[in-house]
Amino acid sequence: MQNFSLLKRVAECGKPVLLKRGMSTSIQEWLLSAEYVLAGGNPNVILCERGIRHLRDLHPLQTLDSQRDFRW
Repeated sequence: MQNFSLLKRVAECGKPVLLKRGMSTSIQEWLLSAEYVLAGGNPNVILCERGIRHLRDLHPLQTLDSQRDFRW
């Protein structure tokens, strides 16, 4: 999330912004991108976690799917 010119333009438009976290994006980068939009004057920011990468699998797992299948 290093496209600061795009984040600046999105902040100026005033419409709701959905920031999806990519697999290689750290949580800090994701939150700082949201802060950049908020600082630009747009309070309508939605953060979306796309999924997690499991240590044993090569395929990404969806966070909600893994929680749904969890058995106590």
